[in-house]
Amino acid sequence: MPRSRPIQYSSLTSLLDVLFILVFASLIHAASKVEASQRAPRESRAAAAAEAPPDAGVADAAPPDAVVAPAPNSVRQAAAAAVARGVDTRATQIAHVSPTGVLTAVEPAGRPSILVGAPLLQRVDDPDVGLAYLGDRNPALRVCAIVAAALDRDDLANDIVVIVPDASIDQLPVALVEGMRRDLHRCAADQGALAALVDPANLDTFSP
Repeated sequence: MPRSRPIQYSSLTSLLDVLFILVFASLIHAASKVEASQRAPRESRAAAAAEAPPDAGVADAAPPDAVVAPAPNSVRQAAAAAVARGVDTRATQIAHVSPTGVLTAVEPAGRPSILVGAPLLQRVDDPDVGLAYLGDRNPALRVCAIVAAALDRDDLANDIVVIVPDASIDQLPVALVEGMRRDLHRCAADQGALAALVDPANLDTFSP
């Protein structure tokens, strides 16, 4: 009977040792790569922080010469003064309007009155309306346009147009009063003029 060959334990031990060494080396290599990948972002952030100016992180700090907002009362007073200066530099043109809705005359600053006789109202067939304001349909028949035509001017950019009815406002037709009030805003858009509607019933209030 042939004899079995004994197992050589020394060679097997050597093989296991080699395998263990290889596995351990691969683990060490993998761990070092992971540590390097985690260390790189930290180093880049540290380098960026070192290169940044000392106050780079203070984004909300106000500049040393920041302007403090003025008080509302001061703003209103300054605006009123600016408007007053603008009024003082403009010539006053007075438009006289009859109780029946006719712009009878224009009284230029420092010149004789100019007779006009331009109607501002017309009757309409609708009984619920009765009267219509002509300037709502035709810009040439608005108060400031009539004043500019009477003065032979292209615009009234340097003027104040004061509309003065010959009767108190509460005695005038509603269509006339509302139309003249709309003309106050349209004077600036159409002619570049400032405009005001003066109730003659209040003139005694301003008399010396």
